[in-house]
Amino acid sequence: MTLSDRIRRLLLKKHSYRDCLQNPDGETLTKAGATVMKDLARFCGAFKSSLPTVMGRGVDPIAMAYAEGRRSVYLRIAAQLNVKEADILSAIEEDA
Repeated sequence: MTLSDRIRRLLLKKHSYRDCLQNPDGETLTKAGATVMKDLARFCGAFKSSLPTVMGRGVDPIAMAYAEGRRSVYLRIAAQLNVKEADILSAIEEDA
């Protein structure tokens, strides 16, 4: 696979994420996209530590790996959309 093929595939993937969740301007999330990103941020623990502890026993490495895996899914999607953390955080706070 050539470099231009790889670049083309990456751009297609990025545009596919945007088509699903963003308005045509590519800058703002659709209402549904905002709902999905808020839900993913909460579910994936996007804005909290991936270092869970078990009471009295310290850090649980398996739980930490699981939490970080969830978090990395959200971070990948947000990166594809160029979503600003502040926008998602403020949307989450509005719902609280």
